[in-house]
Amino acid sequence: MSSMESYLITLLTRAQPSWLWRYGLTAFMILVTTLIWMSLREAAPSLLVLLYLPAIFLAALLFDKRSGLLATGLSVAAEAMLFAEPLFRLAVESADDLLVLIIFGLLGTAMTLVMDVLRNALRSLQQAKERLAASDQEKDLLLSEVHHRIRNDIQFIIAHLQLAKAQGGDLHEALDRATERIGILGKVYGRLRQQDGSRLVDAKLFLEQLVEDLRLMQAVRPVGLHARVEPADIDPGAALSLGIITNELITNALKYAFPDGRAGRIDVAFRRDGDDFVLTVQDNGVGLAGGAGSTAPQGSGLGSQIVRQLTEQFQGSLDVGEGNGGGLRTTVRLPVGELAPQDV
Repeated sequence: MSSMESYLITLLTRAQPSWLWRYGLTAFMILVTTLIWMSLREAAPSLLVLLYLPAIFLAALLFDKRSGLLATGLSVAAEAMLFAEPLFRLAVESADDLLVLIIFGLLGTAMTLVMDVLRNALRSLQQAKERLAASDQEKDLLLSEVHHRIRNDIQFIIAHLQLAKAQGGDLHEALDRATERIGILGKVYGRLRQQDGSRLVDAKLFLEQLVEDLRLMQAVRPVGLHARVEPADIDPGAALSLGIITNELITNALKYAFPDGRAGRIDVAFRRDGDDFVLTVQDNGVGLAGGAGSTAPQGSGLGSQIVRQLTEQFQGSLDVGEGNGGGLRTTVRLPVGELAPQDV
């Protein structure tokens, strides 16, 4: 874009002065044009009528449509008084003079309207360019943030794999758990959205989908999986950790709470309680290892260690105890501020 085009766009889309300045300067331009016209009227009076067109053009260009229409009206009035017979009276007796004034008025009005359409088009174009620039900047920020999150999340998965390697155990089980965690990462990005400058995930949709996927994966077993999740917007990074905690607790219950193919039920609940989010996973299985009075859940290995570490990472608390009517109930309390969406 040339400097002349840029200047024209700036001129047409800039903020306008007050109406008093616009109309005052418009009237002043018509007055100056009239004085020039009167000083040259003996040269070619029929052509000097066109002297008012530049004044109308400038009024419409520099100000707005109303200023252009005012300039047109003042020009017609000045020509009716100083050009058409009888002179110095706002009256026109000649049909030819009247036709000239009508054509001139229509020409000035059309020029003003065209300039107004051009101004509105340039203003819309300028706004579109600004939105496009803001969109490009937002996309750059999003790509940068997604790159940062993916890098951190991959490191998170690698750390869990290294932890599984250090503890030994069955390779197939370790690969299955790693696959589950990567799947949780995919669900987080599938639920990612933006609102008010923040990237966030709806905990209700995310956790309900996670529970449903786990239910379908073990559909052949007579164990019911049920979720009661309240809507809550949380940070994507926190959603990943919350998903892994939920997945580990459900997987642990499926693995240890219902031996020998027995039937059962697992209930998952997520809600806000004051300054905390509370996640509860409860089953009606065999309960705590070691019978009554024990505080160690079945399968207190890698999965339980990951749950504890993530809970501590978010300054939360973990409580494991006997559920209502038997079974095992695990309650994780996480401060709301730790899971809240972070501004971009």
